[in-house]
Amino acid sequence: MEAYQLPYRPRCCRAATRACAPEHVSGLVTPDYSIFDHVVDTNSITVANYEYILAFMFNQAGEWTYEVRATGILSTQPIDEGLDVPWGTVVHPGVLATHHQHIFSLRVDPMLDGHNNRLVYDEAHPMPRSDFNPHGTGYFTQETLIEKSGGYDLDPDTNRTFKIQNAAVRNPVNGKPVAYKIHAPPFQKIISDTDSFNYKRAEFSDHNIYAVKYREDELYSGGKYTNQSRGGTGVRNWADRKDLIVDDDFVVFVQFGINHVSLHTHNITYAMCSRKKIKLLVLQEHIFTSQLLLILSCSLNIGPTHRGFPRDAMRNSQGQLQARQLLLQEPCHRCAAEHSRFQQEHSAGWCTPPECRGGKGGC
Repeated sequence: MEAYQLPYRPRCCRAATRACAPEHVSGLVTPDYSIFDHVVDTNSITVANYEYILAFMFNQAGEWTYEVRATGILSTQPIDEGLDVPWGTVVHPGVLATHHQHIFSLRVDPMLDGHNNRLVYDEAHPMPRSDFNPHGTGYFTQETLIEKSGGYDLDPDTNRTFKIQNAAVRNPVNGKPVAYKIHAPPFQKIISDTDSFNYKRAEFSDHNIYAVKYREDELYSGGKYTNQSRGGTGVRNWADRKDLIVDDDFVVFVQFGINHVSLHTHNITYAMCSRKKIKLLVLQEHIFTSQLLLILSCSLNIGPTHRGFPRDAMRNSQGQLQARQLLLQEPCHRCAAEHSRFQQEHSAGWCTPPECRGGKGGC
């Protein structure tokens, strides 16, 4: 059989167990753990001296993560020995690694229960001290609707969080519109001045969020030919149209990045870079009527019972209700003391002995 050379770099799609979720420990109650699985769609690319791993991670809570990992070798240039400059780091005698930025732009084309979506952001503000807030600890959230295309920024001081909503579809429990929240890490915007080709070509690099009305041929935030562009063909230009995007078909470009200040430790093995990792989270809000993680079976690594209740019975709603009622009962003093000693010896947790039923049975 002849080998076939793929015309593109292949992708990898796999399942991965990333963590335990949810996890909770409450007093003498057995710690609850559930295995948390992801489907991971990974692609890797080489850009000049850097290697990037780009991964979409879809979890069992209806959420997804976009993870970028950067590694490779530093882009270096010669420097006179003994000379020190503030725009780079000497990683070997006569070799300078200059500081630089990595700015990524993720295109999100939402269709949340249809194309008629809207973009809003939430902010948290303190309540004034009053009879209702006598200790001055209260705060409230305020939602702002984005009506026109444009570039927008995060504000960590107010916990500004952008959300994609469908106002026509409401959660039956609280009446709130279904939404996905975008948790993007803040980053330093492009440092190059506005007359530089870096700024003109990287049209996405001056805002955390760009929102534009959907057009079929507008796929790349830096334009189709970024490295040859003179500007004016990317998302900054599209946003300047100031199209109305409320309850309409729009696209969101989310930016995040790394300011890579070269370190002296990079001189090890010919200026190789250690791996940098950055994540963007997209979390569901008001889409479901209950937490999806509750349907996950509990891990067996903390014993076969949950306070004397078989774990197999915990996998249905009636069993969970009965277990919850059982948890409200207090164990007898002898068992409580034994459990306290066992918990100190085994930090991973304990399970109630089967003969103890909250003071009943063998106690």
